[in-house]
Amino acid sequence: MGPIEPFLLRLGPRLVPSPTKETSVPLLSGMILRIPPGYPAARSYSSGRYEPDVTRLFETIIEEGMTVVDAGANVGYYSLISSSLVGATGRVYAFEPDPLNFQYLKLNIEVNRCLNLRALQLALSDSETTSRFMQDSVGGAEGYLTSSSDHESTIEVQVSTFDTFFKAIGWPSVDVVKLDVEGSEAHALRGMFELSKRNPRLQLIMELNADALSRAGTNSAFVAGLLRDLGFVEGHIIEAGYVHFDLYRGLPPTRATYNLHLQKARPSHG
Repeated sequence: MGPIEPFLLRLGPRLVPSPTKETSVPLLSGMILRIPPGYPAARSYSSGRYEPDVTRLFETIIEEGMTVVDAGANVGYYSLISSSLVGATGRVYAFEPDPLNFQYLKLNIEVNRCLNLRALQLALSDSETTSRFMQDSVGGAEGYLTSSSDHESTIEVQVSTFDTFFKAIGWPSVDVVKLDVEGSEAHALRGMFELSKRNPRLQLIMELNADALSRAGTNSAFVAGLLRDLGFVEGHIIEAGYVHFDLYRGLPPTRATYNLHLQKARPSHG
């Protein structure tokens, strides 16, 4: 689908009327995901077609005892999956600034009794402050930090950094970070240099959305440079057959929206 893929991925759920009532979706882990009324992705969740390649990757790389960070957690789909996979000896930190999404994130944690999962109503960026946040007008996962303050859909949210938060709780080890912050990825990455330094085996699952990056005043070349500075050396395009790329050549040149699996060093063989 090439350049029109992001458009189709966002338009599709909006062409089909979303459920008008709260939806409960069973996950393979045995947990239940509750979704707000009118949520565009509800049917994808219900049919098991929500980001199946990314879901399988989570199930492959996350192991018992790991610590996982879900930045841009939404209502908690990946947070719940991670909670199930890391078990009682692991830990999950879920960050979500949108008030309704955060309400359902907390509800999903309570309903599923996820004692290893902590929810934080914060956006992650490169400073500790407050910022305007543009809520998704249709409802769902596409809210983003903005400098605009003259729109009725913007609200004020608390902002922190990876480094500020994890320093405050004593620098626990972190194994996997999922980063999906609708264009603010560069800002969030600038706020995690110490966390990355302390975790040489850190894996990153990050959305690449060129249009969202442009809206935030950056681009994929700048993000690639930040990733290299953080120690990441290679990656795979998850939804494109797990195609490999080297970060020294930059991020994949595409207008499509993909999730990337980024690693710091090639696994040793033999």
